[in-house]
Amino acid sequence: MMFETFLKKIIQVYTPLKVFQERATSWVYSWIPFFIYEVEYNPEDTQSVTKIYDSKQKISWSRHRFGKLEGYLSIKYWNQETQEPERMILHTHHVQKALHIDSIEYLWAFSEEGFTLLLQKYLSEQKSCTMIDVQYGDTNLYKEHRSLIPSFCVPKNLTPAVLSRFINMETNESSEFIYYNEDVKEVSVKPSEYIFG
Repeated sequence: MMFETFLKKIIQVYTPLKVFQERATSWVYSWIPFFIYEVEYNPEDTQSVTKIYDSKQKISWSRHRFGKLEGYLSIKYWNQETQEPERMILHTHHVQKALHIDSIEYLWAFSEEGFTLLLQKYLSEQKSCTMIDVQYGDTNLYKEHRSLIPSFCVPKNLTPAVLSRFINMETNESSEFIYYNEDVKEVSVKPSEYIFG
């Protein structure tokens, strides 16, 4: 009986403190704006991935100059709405369409928030599929890389081979990208084919 009373007292103290901690954390996160913390680039027809922007290098986004880019961009950013770090992978043609620009060299002209919001809007407008579960080789992408799902659903955007370069995944020719669509039908994609397209 004494232990039960002691446990109740601890719970009465702990619960309000935990609720306060979660509210305080959420309040602090709500003040963090959208920002890009890393952009990686994979030129078409190559295996190499190069970091072309990193916020830790103390170079502001607007001062960074992007040369001629033709390939895939992986953008890691802080999503202020979900209060979590997220990532998207798009081909430079899709980035140009999303931003309504003629050349990818004008990327620097956008603020980090404007850039991410326009790309998010483009991803939601171009989304042409629903993926219930995603598996690539032994990796469950739905659990480990959930923020990439909208990038998978953009038509003619991404192949499993390109994806594996960005997420540093060991794959071989027999590795299959498998997802279940809204009809709970299994769809299998070879490494060189578009995930959706």
